[in-house]
Amino acid sequence: MSEYRFLPLELLKSITSDELPSIAQALRNLEDNCLAERRGDYFQVSAPLRDAIRRDKRFDRDERWRQKVASIIANTLSEYKNEDHVPVALLESGVLASIKGGKSPNFVASLILPSHLLSIARSFYDKRQLKDCIDFCKRAYELNTRLTLDAQVEVLRLWGLSLARKHEVADLESVVLAKLRQIDTRTARKNMLFLEGFSLRLRKDFEGAEGKLIESWKLGKENQSVNREIASLLCKQRRYSEAEGYARSAYRTAPTNPFIIDILAEILLGKAAHGLRIDQAELTKLIGELRIYGDAPGSSFFLIRQAQEYARDRKFPQALQAVSKAIDRTPTLLPPYFIRAEILLGLNDIAGVEKDLQEIERLLEQAGGFSEGDEIRLHELQAKVLLEKRQFRQAMTKIDTSAFLTKAMKKRLLTVLAKTIGAVGEGAADRQMVAWAKAYAK
Repeated sequence: MSEYRFLPLELLKSITSDELPSIAQALRNLEDNCLAERRGDYFQVSAPLRDAIRRDKRFDRDERWRQKVASIIANTLSEYKNEDHVPVALLESGVLASIKGGKSPNFVASLILPSHLLSIARSFYDKRQLKDCIDFCKRAYELNTRLTLDAQVEVLRLWGLSLARKHEVADLESVVLAKLRQIDTRTARKNMLFLEGFSLRLRKDFEGAEGKLIESWKLGKENQSVNREIASLLCKQRRYSEAEGYARSAYRTAPTNPFIIDILAEILLGKAAHGLRIDQAELTKLIGELRIYGDAPGSSFFLIRQAQEYARDRKFPQALQAVSKAIDRTPTLLPPYFIRAEILLGLNDIAGVEKDLQEIERLLEQAGGFSEGDEIRLHELQAKVLLEKRQFRQAMTKIDTSAFLTKAMKKRLLTVLAKTIGAVGEGAADRQMVAWAKAYAK
């Protein structure tokens, strides 16, 4: 039902190979719990759940399963004769099945609209199947004369996001952005600026990214994607107070989106860690919402923020338990490793920190070195480890030569370096290092 918007009872029987009474009972249970809706003889997932299902990895199915369902739907349509009346809702499913590889009758293929292609492109993007997303965006845009201007912009937006994530900058500029520049609407300009900023952020040009994203924000201040992107960018740089307003705007627009709840919770936890005042009751509420909307197999939103909160309260065993569970759930996600490394640093387990940093570097290398700003956290932690090991000269070199640490972060770390050397130093060489660190900090 999440793959195909409308399905009749008989078709569900063919797909599941189950008995009609069993299927009918299951559908009644879904209806009773407001999870499904009936439209005549057809059933669909309730509207408020569609986005949640789209984001929840528990509903993911492999390509073999999709091909099987598409074939069943296509075969059902093939049984209709020329004089038969084919229900419109079934045609909709047949069109999607045809696009997904089912061998539907010729008349079904002729009903394919660019909106169908766009819908499938969006599902591929959500699953980060970027090449497939790009292919379907291209097919949809070939039919752009049958699309409204806003629909054309949406196709180009998905196409551009996929190219940016694949770091195909030349195609992004010469194809997608060039086409957006030809559409003279506020929506087109807003999305063009957003894509430019998004691409710059992925390429580590944070100042350039911030400028483009702010320009995009000015054209749509309530846009949740723009607000979240700016909030995330500022949060990565520890600019929590600046990030908070953008995160709150996104939260007002989409209060059940786990990505947006998560960024606001991260900002409040960051502020608290830097000694800034926050509303503890609000933070507790947000973490509770993450449990509701973001605690599921394949998702670690709730566990990550719970671990941070435990660590802030110096409940280190509980923090380590929560973050280790998050790593088990999402072993290729970087934030849990950073949080565990920071917890272990607080416990002075330097060997444990170094082990996590090695895993972070491995994951970064596996991803081609791009991780949307996580190199900042890596370099900061590496510098802190060198300070803990009293390797002051190496720490200074690391801080001074890092291409990822911002000026404010370098100044803060060098100030810590100077204080640490001053506390443990014993000779003229140490005093010289303190002088160098203070000079660099300025």
